[in-house]
Amino acid sequence: MNRNAIKYLSKWFYREDRKPLIIRGARQVGKTTLIRLFAKHENIELIEVNMEDPQSFTSLLQNNQPQEIFEILAIERKLKKIQPDNTLVFFDEVQEAPEIIPFLRYCYERSNSIRVICTGSLLEFALGDSNASFPVGRIEYMYLNPMSFDEYIEAVAGEGLFNKLNDFSLSTLPSKPIHELLTQHFREYLICGGMPEAVKAKVKGASILEIERIKSSILESYSADFPKYTKYITHRPDVSLLQELFEKLPNFIGKKITYSKISSGNNAAKVNKHLKHLEQALIIKRCVHSSAQYPPVKSGINEKIFKLIALDVGLLQTQLGISIAEIKSTSDVNKLAKGELAEQFIGQQILNIKPLFIKPQLYHWSRTAPGSEAEVDYLIEFNGKIYPIEVKAGTSNTMRSLKLLQIEKKYPIAFRFYSGEAKKEKQSVLIGDIKFDYTLISLPHYACNQLKKILEEIA
Repeated sequence: MNRNAIKYLSKWFYREDRKPLIIRGARQVGKTTLIRLFAKHENIELIEVNMEDPQSFTSLLQNNQPQEIFEILAIERKLKKIQPDNTLVFFDEVQEAPEIIPFLRYCYERSNSIRVICTGSLLEFALGDSNASFPVGRIEYMYLNPMSFDEYIEAVAGEGLFNKLNDFSLSTLPSKPIHELLTQHFREYLICGGMPEAVKAKVKGASILEIERIKSSILESYSADFPKYTKYITHRPDVSLLQELFEKLPNFIGKKITYSKISSGNNAAKVNKHLKHLEQALIIKRCVHSSAQYPPVKSGINEKIFKLIALDVGLLQTQLGISIAEIKSTSDVNKLAKGELAEQFIGQQILNIKPLFIKPQLYHWSRTAPGSEAEVDYLIEFNGKIYPIEVKAGTSNTMRSLKLLQIEKKYPIAFRFYSGEAKKEKQSVLIGDIKFDYTLISLPHYACNQLKKILEEIA
């Protein structure tokens, strides 16, 4: 299966000013497989070192002599020597040997001709260790998420439909049959999700039951990791609370988080601390409130107001137990599970809009004034402008929260994702006696990955 990140890795590998690369992503999003695919794609020698296994060189890491380490790796693999321009050294599961992270500084300063990549399933805990000597300015990052919808389409449906999806724009809308076919695949993605193991099984023709088994196994692996957190976190987290949050959070996706509702038996500070541990494991992500009228959108954030999205929509479907038959037959996906599944899908795809070296972050807008509560699902920033995004069923005239936002912020263009076909229409709100006009662009859910292209089109 192809991953878009292969192109990014190729540019990194051949760039003269590259630094050792740390790939960050949750367990089982395909980090190790990506690196193997990349090495095969570029026909380069891959020296893969799993740090969960005993390694002969670990006692030498503190000598800060990378050439010595690379020589040992070559000898152990019966290589005469490492050919820098055609070799990639890959340290996997480096949370088991966090001393590799400060060692990367010397890889950059003393052996920069050797390409080095690190990753690990619980790497974020090692990176978050304030006691570690961190090579600031000597490493670079890449963030990997589950397979996006366009990657899924390429794997499952083939190049023909993938090209039709990539051709989507406001000026080149798909035909009715292609729209219906993409809608059908979108619904199937809500079930399968983007975890590579599940997608690979679907490509091979696995039954829905088998895909469900795979997703359940992935969720169990996350739970099995909770006791391991205590190895990396000084204050020893409450494993039972982590499990409680993991089981309850699917019911709070897309909702403003109130700690007492999630875990009534624990105080807010403890719940928040354990939510942050789940974030460190990258299996949940916060979508924080922003009141910014002008870029940057993060200038207006209030971190105390946030909602959550899960890692993957397919995993969320399994956790919520949403009927597969209902997903396939419903006339409006936005109404499923009170809109949580559709909102999760859009948030998950938005995370792929920015370049892979930028840490992904989600924002939304909300107002909690008594009698006038409102929420717009997402805010995105592109080319110096902020765009609100709603994931809503019904007609454009019923979007009360968006209208309240527009009265306050006056964004010229807004987006809505829904189950219909693409359309562009003028909307108006009254601000006192003055009418403010803005453009509402409604898009089918499956077009979310084309949002960057559409933003460039309307710029």
